[in-house]
Amino acid sequence: MNDKLLIFDFDGTLVDSLPLWQKVDEIFFNKRRGINYSSEDIDFRPMSIEEAAIEAKNFYGIKDSIESIMNEWIEIVDGLYLTENILRIGAKELILRAKEKSYKLAVGTNNTIRLVDGFLEKEGIRKYFDLILTANDVENSKPAPDIFLGIADKLKVEPKNSIVIEDSLSGTTAGKAANMFTYTIKEDESLEHKDEILKITDKYINSLKEVELF
Repeated sequence: MNDKLLIFDFDGTLVDSLPLWQKVDEIFFNKRRGINYSSEDIDFRPMSIEEAAIEAKNFYGIKDSIESIMNEWIEIVDGLYLTENILRIGAKELILRAKEKSYKLAVGTNNTIRLVDGFLEKEGIRKYFDLILTANDVENSKPAPDIFLGIADKLKVEPKNSIVIEDSLSGTTAGKAANMFTYTIKEDESLEHKDEILKITDKYINSLKEVELF
């Protein structure tokens, strides 16, 4: 297996989606339920959408079912992903560079395949990706390496020949645990963990334009 692989995390890495999820929280918690949500109560960032729904239901005593909460979040965010211009600067150029070098491309995310697939189609870049794998497809979500190792296994690429681009501490930890070269891109929500990230990441970057391919 001499192929090369480039894996993007989605939220915060391939897309600058933090403002969108803040809007979702405002609509779901504050406007529709009168709940004063704070990230200090629950940090949804390292969770899959199902894990986040369970935490929200239990912490705030929401009567809706887990499935209903997830569907409502997806309904709110669907339109935002398909209308807002949130693709990271340099993303398309990096994708094209990788394809020119015969890289296989994948997304490994805690988001849903429906949202990721729809967004990539909207941006005209879905055709470049060989695989989208979500936290719901593996046993353990980040910081466990399952999602990245699962991608490498399905695409038949050695982890040592793989590059991961992440923005969070949990994602960076997962990339390194998978024995993959790991970039961590600056993202405001992760700045509180920057010192910890710098201890483990292979390279900390401010832009996708700084990514160097093997």
